[in-house]
Amino acid sequence: MLSLLCGALALSAAQAEDAPYAMRAAPAPMPGALDLGFMTQAPNRKFKRRVDLSAITRADDLAVVKAAINPVLVFFQVTGAVRQPAHAIRMVTTRNGELALLKPPRVNDYNYFLARRLWNWTVHDAQTISLTVEFVGLSNTQHHYSNTYVFVERYGTWLFDRHVL
Repeated sequence: MLSLLCGALALSAAQAEDAPYAMRAAPAPMPGALDLGFMTQAPNRKFKRRVDLSAITRADDLAVVKAAINPVLVFFQVTGAVRQPAHAIRMVTTRNGELALLKPPRVNDYNYFLARRLWNWTVHDAQTISLTVEFVGLSNTQHHYSNTYVFVERYGTWLFDRHVL
C-alpha cells in the first residue's frame, strides 16, 4: 500500500520531461559540492561567466568570495575604461592600491585590454583575497596580458590594494 502511494506521488520519466520546470525534481547535491548559484544572479551576471572558481574548494572560502565578487567585478569595469572621472579609481581602491595599480595595455583611446578570465582565486584570510586576471585585446592576434590582483575588505566593501602579497 505504501509503495502504491509513493508511486502515485512521483512523476514517471515521460511525465517529468513534460512537467513545467518548477515541478521537476532538483538534482541531489553532490556531497562536498559547493553552491555556485550566486554566479548566475544579478548584478554582473554576464561578467561572472568569465570567472573561474575551480581553485576554491572550501565552503568558508566560497563565502568570502561570494561577498567579494561583485565589488571585484566593478573594479575591473571601472578600471577598464581609459576616460573615467578622477574619483572613480578612488572609489574601488585603497590609497596604496591607487598608487600601485598597473593598468593593462590600451586597445584604443577609449578602452584598455578586456578582462577575459578571472581565475586562481585564493582566500588568504577573511579580509584578503587574490586572483589572476588574463586580459586580451579586441582581436586574437594581439598579445595576452595577465597580472595578479590583491583585494582587501575595508569600510564594508572590497577594494584593490596591491598586485603582490
